[in-house]
Amino acid sequence: MPGYGGHAEWIALHLSLRPGYSGGPLLDAFGRLVGINTMITGPEVGCAIPAHVAAEFLRQDIDVRLIRSA
Repeated sequence: MPGYGGHAEWIALHLSLRPGYSGGPLLDAFGRLVGINTMITGPEVGCAIPAHVAAEFLRQDIDVRLIRSA
């Protein structure tokens, strides 16, 4: 994610993402969340944000909201 932590970390996908799939879960063969579908970069090529990056972003965002509401 640009601007987050000074670097970007992505999962490259070789599959057909359709418009509207952004924000949906990227699951492994066992049904575990591994990322969040983000964008289409070409035919049968897409990108996802890794689940651990999204989780860290949410933790930081919650901390900021708690500080602002205090």
